[in-house]
Amino acid sequence: MHHAGGAKFQLAGQIAGIPIIFDMGGRVSVTNAAESVVAAVIDIVRPHGRHPPRAIIYRDSAGMYDAMRIERGEFAGFVIVNGTSDHEAFNKLADELHKAPCRLYVPV
Repeated sequence: MHHAGGAKFQLAGQIAGIPIIFDMGGRVSVTNAAESVVAAVIDIVRPHGRHPPRAIIYRDSAGMYDAMRIERGEFAGFVIVNGTSDHEAFNKLADELHKAPCRLYVPV
């Protein structure tokens, strides 16, 4: 269990380098502590010297999956994917990131 900005979350895994976290019901939600949560997840999953992930998929307290976009290693907004599973959310997120402007591209 990890804590950031009053939120509690669990790192559930990764799909193609995109971390998946679960909101574990802290004082505030992962959504409301997005900037702090993104920074904490990046610290956890990024190997030294590697680029941060482009997004983080999260399961909210209602069990729905959405995503947080990352630019230059910082929270850059939400991507509403309304997934019912991590794989569905990843597929919808991949479509959204593919449509995004080139400036979102982070080489791996």
